[in-house]
Amino acid sequence: MGGLRMERELDNQFMLKEDHYFSEKRQLENQLAQVMEEKRFFLRYLEQLSLQVQRPIPYYDVEPNRQIVYRLLMNSREEAEQRVKKEQVAIDHQLEEIKRVFYQERQHYEEMKRRARR
Repeated sequence: MGGLRMERELDNQFMLKEDHYFSEKRQLENQLAQVMEEKRFFLRYLEQLSLQVQRPIPYYDVEPNRQIVYRLLMNSREEAEQRVKKEQVAIDHQLEEIKRVFYQERQHYEEMKRRARR
């Protein structure tokens, strides 16, 4: 009887850990999706700016140097790409870490369950 109660307790504890793992995983995946959406939005914004630079600008006395503007836009794009990549790597690392911890907990749970059956 004590073994059955112990198994139920182990099952309940593991279910809580499993729920926590999937909740954390979902949260990190949503965070990654949000970062990617912000990247798409920013890149579209830069694209719109580059299109505006191509049009003649009647209200300037002196035409802006388009090469400088394009270079600034490209630098902004590259910096955004680097920041997004850094954030993506950090989130991927967190995902791997919670996955590793969860699998260790699952192995421990399975071992404890085997011991409880004896």
